[in-house]
Amino acid sequence: MTRPLHPRRKPYAPRRAPPPILHRLDTRSFRGSEILGEHDELPAYVLWSAFQDAELWAGAATGARLYHGGADWAGFIPRLDAAFAEIVPALRVLAELSRTAPGDAAAVARGCDTIAEWCELRGKLGTAVEFAQVASVAYPDHPMYAARAARLLKERAEWSRSASWYDHAIHNARRVGDWYAYSDAYCGLAGLFAERGNFPRARRLLQRALRAALRNHVDEQAANAYHYLFTLEAVAGNWDRAEGLVVKALAKYPDDSPRRARLARDLAYRWILRGYFDRALPLAQEVLRHFATPGLRALAWSDIARAAAGAGDEDVFERAWAQAKVLLDEGMSEPYGITILLNLAHGAAFRGEVARARLPARQAAELARSRGEPQSVLEAEALLASLLSAGRASPERPPPRRAGNLVDEVLRLLQEHRAVA
Repeated sequence: MTRPLHPRRKPYAPRRAPPPILHRLDTRSFRGSEILGEHDELPAYVLWSAFQDAELWAGAATGARLYHGGADWAGFIPRLDAAFAEIVPALRVLAELSRTAPGDAAAVARGCDTIAEWCELRGKLGTAVEFAQVASVAYPDHPMYAARAARLLKERAEWSRSASWYDHAIHNARRVGDWYAYSDAYCGLAGLFAERGNFPRARRLLQRALRAALRNHVDEQAANAYHYLFTLEAVAGNWDRAEGLVVKALAKYPDDSPRRARLARDLAYRWILRGYFDRALPLAQEVLRHFATPGLRALAWSDIARAAAGAGDEDVFERAWAQAKVLLDEGMSEPYGITILLNLAHGAAFRGEVARARLPARQAAELARSRGEPQSVLEAEALLASLLSAGRASPERPPPRRAGNLVDEVLRLLQEHRAVA
């Protein structure tokens, strides 16, 4: 029997995904209850009422139920503090839902997404998740709304919900041909599996994201995939390959992309882990100038503290420690609390301050357990054990290596971007 010249291909089957998980799996509280806990009385009432109406409207717009809501809360919008001025237009859009037709779903979704982004920048992740989910339900043809919800849930360590929303984003992106969102969601899902310790699956998902981005000429997402792959190679100890991926990511990121600073931060952190403190410190200090949100600034300050401790710069260490600790104590460190605490603990341990190192190490272990991050638990417990047995954790001094041309290039790009901005 001869083989056919053109073997039959498996027919294309569109990706299917179950509906995303809208509720926490471990709670019996009503929808939107976290909004009430994250804000003071008046803003909490306004935001919670806006969320309730938007959710009902989105359900009616997609045929789930009829919407008969009213905006009695709209009269309180002018009484909000000036800090809420940026989201007042979005709240007014949601206050008019009783007169909004289903065809205006895109405008409603933009309003919800604006509130979600505003809350995220202020560390109100519970509120941000609720509005991001409603934005996606109201207008599923814009899959980046689902990707935002997935990313926020990942930052809150709600792993199952996050994975369901990434699957939903991938499904919607493929359906509408949005290859930017498609690659972004695959990168995010890969990051989720990497954080859970499943590196083989994370690598496969990143390779899929990279292929889609290169095939469809989405440079920023190709850079994003290279960025994630750099992290995997660095964790595996393949340093030359990892730094080669940094070069590829830098070449693909647009000049004005804020993700360049995140890449620079990850590179500085990996150099800290390797013991290249003199190389990491100036890069971490430059990265701080590019971060605006409290969580990212706390993370950058903690990187500076750890690098300065390893480099023996006492003044920089004390200032960075104090800045990071203030943001931690004010609850402004999410979702990077574990890394910040570990950085501070390692920095104090480098200096031989055992008592000072133990508290953040214990806090990191407890937080990692509550978030279900086993690798961070192991790192924190290993540090605590070293403090108990030796009383001091000395920084590793790496062997000589070729000149740090990469750090010079990254610094140059960040400084040029800051000068233009």
